[in-house]
Amino acid sequence: MTRNRMLYIRKNASLPKTALFSAYYIFIATPKQLLTHLRHGRTDLAAQTLKGLWWNFTHSANSSSLGYFIP
Repeated sequence: MTRNRMLYIRKNASLPKTALFSAYYIFIATPKQLLTHLRHGRTDLAAQTLKGLWWNFTHSANSSSLGYFIP
């Protein structure tokens, strides 16, 4: 979900809107998601949230690499 939200904005919004959304998502939404997952004992989901965030920093918006294998 994290990867897809950021990817959608990166593909469909202007640069100022992308920057504003990214700042909000990195500093407000992601920490809230992490705390919620950790409070419920879902360390696997917390790790995937961080992985989705990292994917957006390391791949272009038009990347064909999804970050996981689909058979």
